[in-house]
Amino acid sequence: MSKPYDAGAKYLIEDRLPDWLPLSGRPSASARVIDADVSTVTAAADKVLYVESNPPWIMHLEVQASRDAELPARLHVYNTLLHQRHRIPVQTVAVLLRPAADSANLTGGYTVCFPGEEPYVRFGYSIVRVWQQPLERLLSAGPGLLPLSLLCDEAAEGTESTASAIRNRSAAIQGRGLLDINAGFGGAAVRPPRGFTHGSGNSRN
Repeated sequence: MSKPYDAGAKYLIEDRLPDWLPLSGRPSASARVIDADVSTVTAAADKVLYVESNPPWIMHLEVQASRDAELPARLHVYNTLLHQRHRIPVQTVAVLLRPAADSANLTGGYTVCFPGEEPYVRFGYSIVRVWQQPLERLLSAGPGLLPLSLLCDEAAEGTESTASAIRNRSAAIQGRGLLDINAGFGGAAVRPPRGFTHGSGNSRN
């Protein structure tokens, strides 16, 4: 199913793969996009990165701009199918772009059990709530995560230092405008901090 952030997410992940790896909490390494279709029926993960470390592993990125009650179960299915196909460890990372994508059942764990019995399925996944991320983490990770900096709470405060930090890093994005890419991550709900103008060295008052 097409999602409103697809174009921006695909550009950033495919063009700047290593920049997304810090979201996994693991060391950066060479990575490449591999086939995200994990089923001949309907299942297709957002983005699947083959990380060429020793040993190799797979980072499954699922980017969410809105709430999905079935997300934990879906992440479990994708993770299982990816492991079955590639036979190497798979880390699933759910990247929540805004609070509207969050919900109480996103705990980092998914279990299935019969009433009164211990779970017979236990699955763990990582959650990155972008708005809670320190601005410096997004700015220092690389230009591939730069548009996400506009979605964090620190950017929403709109200080001149924040605007200056984002403006100074924006030149690292090549080929497309920062705000054009960011428009795919939640659209009109995202506003740049005061004083930020893309492609300009001047601030707005």
